[in-house]
Amino acid sequence: MVILVDAYNLLKYLYGALVNERHKEQLIALLNRYVRRKSHTVYLVFDGGDSTRPMQYKKGLITIVYAGYGKSADDVLIDMMKQNWAFDGLLVSNDRALRSHATPFSIDSIGVKLFYDIISERTHPVVSKPTDPGIKKYDTTASDATLDDLLMADTNSMIGKDEIQDDEGYMSSGMPKDQKRYLVKLKRL
Repeated sequence: MVILVDAYNLLKYLYGALVNERHKEQLIALLNRYVRRKSHTVYLVFDGGDSTRPMQYKKGLITIVYAGYGKSADDVLIDMMKQNWAFDGLLVSNDRALRSHATPFSIDSIGVKLFYDIISERTHPVVSKPTDPGIKKYDTTASDATLDDLLMADTNSMIGKDEIQDDEGYMSSGMPKDQKRYLVKLKRL
């Protein structure tokens, strides 16, 4: 998946109005850890820059884009969406006007808080959960009747395919295609 990030929008959410180079480097490091785990393509797009035209370079696995002197990241992000309208992408921004530009290109968008929460969760090491004390162990050498009774008791609680919910508790049937696509992208993040 290609992820287009409104960089200052995300940085201002994280650090407030006073964003410095250290904050940028911390964000880039976080995104690089995330991309190493998930293998997505991430473009981090900043307002301004030293050049009159948009400039980009790689920093680790992340592509950094500066819009150009006196130019907005929004304009560059809109151009990127226009050029790549058929791609499997996601726009990350809280800017409603920018997010509305993504819709005609069938590009989903999410807010910076949700994105940050997801990538933070994905980049922290997984801590193994202690064994549930409620788990009962059964002797598999016991008579077949005992094991059969145990398996039959469990089949009475099975649910049908129409009752299956995703991890967030949404019913999958009856949901519009664009909402299903959006949920699939969120799960892939």
